[in-house]
Formats: sequence, C-alpha cells, structure tokens
Amino acid sequence: MRAEVESTYWFPDNPTLEFTPGKPAPCIIGLRNTGPDAINASVGNAHLAFAHEPSTILYNFTMGFFFNKVIPPGGETTVEYDIFFPHKLPPREFLLTVNAVLNDNDKEAVSVLVLNENINVVEPNKLIDFELLSLYLILAGILGFAAWSAYEFAMNKGWIKKSKKKVVVTKSKPSDKAEWLKGTYADVKGAKKQG
Repeated sequence: MRAEVESTYWFPDNPTLEFTPGKPAPCIIGLRNTGPDAINASVGNAHLAFAHEPSTILYNFTMGFFFNKVIPPGGETTVEYDIFFPHKLPPREFLLTVNAVLNDNDKEAVSVLVLNENINVVEPNKLIDFELLSLYLILAGILGFAAWSAYEFAMNKGWIKKSKKKVVVTKSKPSDKAEWLKGTYADVKGAKKQG
C-alpha cells in the first residue's frame, strides 16, 4: 500500500500548542484520500520526546481507535484522538509526534505522520500558588532574621545606643498627709472629735 493521504490536525482546546499536565487535549485529525483505492482509518498514536533530542522518547500515549472509518478515493474524513498529558510532566518544551495508522482492503497497514512539532507544557493556573507563597514567607523570614542580627551586632558594638528611660520628677508643695483622709474612717483626728 502506498500512502496517498494528505493529513492535517487541529487542537480546538489548545490552538497555541500549549498544554496543561493532567488535562485531556483532543486532537482533530483530518485525512484526505488522494489514492485510487478506499482506505480505512484504524488507530492514532502519539509520543512525546525531548525537543533537543527527538530520538529519546519520554512518553507513549494511549492509542486512539478510529474503528476502521472508511475513506473512499478522493474522500475526506475527520477523526478525534484524545491525548492525556501525565500529571507529573514538568513545564518545558517537548516534541509531540502524532501518527494515524491506515490500512487498505488487503489489511496492509501504513503509518501517516500527522504532527511532528515542538509544543509547550505549561503549569496549570492556580488561584493561590502555595509554592510561591511559601518561598516568599521563607524569604521574609530570612530577611527579618538578617535585620535582627544586624541590629544586635550594632548594639553590641555600641553603634546604636539603648535609649534610657527618663524619670520625670515634679516638685510639688508639701501636703498634709492627713488632708486626704478627712471624712473617712482612717481620719484619726476626726475620729477623736466624734468620739
């Protein structure tokens, strides 16, 4: 079987080829039969490789079955192939390769390259990024400790002097200590007058 097929692809949820780990990415594969015989679209498969080293395959995706969809001569069809990126995939650039496996009536199979491009895996959007928040708290703690250590060092060297509390003494007229006791049970003079 000769591969007389034109192919195209489209990611409706990821048109910029940026993918989030743990989320499915449906790939719409368009196939056009330019040959004289009818062909069947059997399966789709994909794999992920390093962008700088395409021969090193990191991850093989699960095959997607197209259930032998028949494409007559000169006919076109589209099939959907869902790609699920692993949860632990780090954010960086990868090479994504997608193939469609076709066969004819003699069951001779041929693989057609649909996509072979660099993609970007990006971090999922979070309402609160706890990793970044914890880094800021650690940085604030380190800066606070450094400031406190510098202050203590300057105090020990005498560069910063402790402020002394001043006791303010006000001079007042001598008062009769018994004056404020008048009319109370503690008034000794008044108690003698009453009794």
